[in-house]
Amino acid sequence: RRVLFRSFPSHDIHGAIVDYKVNAVIGGGFNIITDKLSNEEKVELYAFENKIKLKKIAPIVTKQLIIHSRVYFKLCFNDKGKLTKIENLSPEKLRRSRDGKTYFICDDWASRIDVFEITPYHPLNKEYEQLFIYELPCIGQDYYPLPQYSSALNFAFLSGELSYLAKSNIQNAVFPSFAMMFPKRPQSEEEKNVLRRTIDKLKGAENAGKAVAVS
Repeated sequence: RRVLFRSFPSHDIHGAIVDYKVNAVIGGGFNIITDKLSNEEKVELYAFENKIKLKKIAPIVTKQLIIHSRVYFKLCFNDKGKLTKIENLSPEKLRRSRDGKTYFICDDWASRIDVFEITPYHPLNKEYEQLFIYELPCIGQDYYPLPQYSSALNFAFLSGELSYLAKSNIQNAVFPSFAMMFPKRPQSEEEKNVLRRTIDKLKGAENAGKAVAVS
């Protein structure tokens, strides 16, 4: 397990696990059983599939549920209360009020520009835009979708820094196996530059173990 984490950064492992779960759930596609539906219901179902773009949105929703444990859709209604548009919203763009009766949508919560208020969907709700909500209970995620892998982000950062540290050590360190020292010091800038170039040529993994004579 230690070798695995040294070979691959933690964020790559997390991404691979998420992709594996998504493919395991929805990678092979899906079938909707319509045997018991009437012709009218089948037509409505077909219209719903086209409106929501079900084949395209199913893997996206699955990934959102795995990462954030919640899924959101913005529902748009006309004056007659008929559903006209369904839009999937990525969970990180939403926040919830303390009482849970109002949600807020923003593309950039760091700047908090263009925050949009929306209410949850309910059959008696008369708002033109409503929010369909599916949330799994998660500890510490009452107001915004904190990913469950967030506690591992420090280790993901550490994994990346360790590999960079090892690379920097290899590129910048000098590893001579034998050095011959002479009492004469460089007398001119040209001699000093020759000495600097000699040391620089000894840097890197391919020069480890080479002998060097320094005068």
